[in-house]
Amino acid sequence: MKNTNHSLFDKYEMIKDLGTGSSGSVTLVRHISMDQERALKKVPKSSAFSESALSEARLLKSLEHPSIPRIFDFEEDNAFYYIVEEYIDGETLDSFLLHQQLISPGLFLIFVNNYAMFLSICIHRYLLPLFTGTLNRSIL
Repeated sequence: MKNTNHSLFDKYEMIKDLGTGSSGSVTLVRHISMDQERALKKVPKSSAFSESALSEARLLKSLEHPSIPRIFDFEEDNAFYYIVEEYIDGETLDSFLLHQQLISPGLFLIFVNNYAMFLSICIHRYLLPLFTGTLNRSIL
């Protein structure tokens, strides 16, 4: 990884750390030539989560939905994978739910609807073609 004056790969300027989890860390970066903020996930190649991070990036790259961050770039060096995705500012669902005593039925329905739309995208794009492909092969 090139790290000259807090730039990554001569494309991204590091702004601030957003968080660290069991699979790696996330940093807010600015794409230098596009002048856009993005989230950069840094996953150690030695991590047990490195393969799942790659699978997540491939899946997200192929999905389009307002609630799913778009993947813009993928980089790697000897020690890490770097997944550059859309930065969505705001509170996480976990954080939001921790501060709520009750959720209104309307808000609950919004959550359920968004989740159902996401599942529908996944099923139609991935599981249905896999299932019908298996059926077609077994018929032949």
